[in-house]
Amino acid sequence: VIHPSIAPAMLEASGGALRKSKAILNVGRFVSTGHTKNQLEIVQAFVLLVKEEPDLTRGWELVLVGSTNDDRYVHQVTEAARG
Repeated sequence: VIHPSIAPAMLEASGGALRKSKAILNVGRFVSTGHTKNQLEIVQAFVLLVKEEPDLTRGWELVLVGSTNDDRYVHQVTEAARG
């Protein structure tokens, strides 16, 4: 594991309290065709992992960020992530 460097000024400003969060971040436009970012598949894989390995995934969250003009696809992704 190679951890990213932290600027000394950031560390000092936080009082040494910088902490990593347990988050998987996916940034990309929500579209179901063309150059997709596979948000639906990522959600399905994350849900499966949480169900099969609850101890391993405790405290983790999946964050998807992006714009869209494909409301149907966003609805599919949202439904897959429900619960």
